[in-house]
Amino acid sequence: MINHLESFLGSGWSMPPLFQLQSSSYKTGEQEVALATMSGEEKIAESIYTIINTQPGTFITRPDFGCDLSQYVFEKLNRSTLNAIERTVADSLLYYESRIIVEDTILSIEDAIIGKLQINVAYQIIQTNSRYNQVFPYYLNEALQPAISI
Repeated sequence: MINHLESFLGSGWSMPPLFQLQSSSYKTGEQEVALATMSGEEKIAESIYTIINTQPGTFITRPDFGCDLSQYVFEKLNRSTLNAIERTVADSLLYYESRIIVEDTILSIEDAIIGKLQINVAYQIIQTNSRYNQVFPYYLNEALQPAISI
């Protein structure tokens, strides 16, 4: 039975959808594969990650969903750009994640040469009054990154 808190915070598939092995049956020795699910605070953290990393226009049914950070990729790394990114992240979370209150969005320049920023989002889950923090790396100039060799 789902408790009231879990029903409010949400429960659903992980994004992207993943499959996991369930415990094997002792009698048959067979393992079952099930779709991975998440709930509660973990689901909210995943939702925030999805919002920030989704370019608007990606989802056909919700073309405005996401956080348009790509508009800043070739901008100069100055206070004006940082303020605009903070505002974009905070607005996206305000519109698309109603289970939280964004308390602060702080950008810090991790490496100005390669254009690496840390986006730090401090938020409170409304139902539980719990506070959390997530940090996202973001590169303003992806073209300067070395190719990944496999």
